[in-house]
Amino acid sequence: MQRNIVIFLIILILFILIAAIAYLIYYLQTRMAVGGTASSVSDMTENTHTTQGNTETRYTKRKEEQKDIITTT
Repeated sequence: MQRNIVIFLIILILFILIAAIAYLIYYLQTRMAVGGTASSVSDMTENTHTTQGNTETRYTKRKEEQKDIITTT
């Protein structure tokens, strides 16, 4: 009987430990996705111009493809 209790306690402690680690990983990932650090904010503003340029390029390319499709049909 005492051996069963020891096994139960070991499994319970492992379960709590795994749950705590999983929550820590979840917390860190959601924290990084929302805020991050102050240096990443400046990096993100620098990358905004590049992203806007890429979006405009893709938009222009798609418009040209649509014009080609309309003219060929």
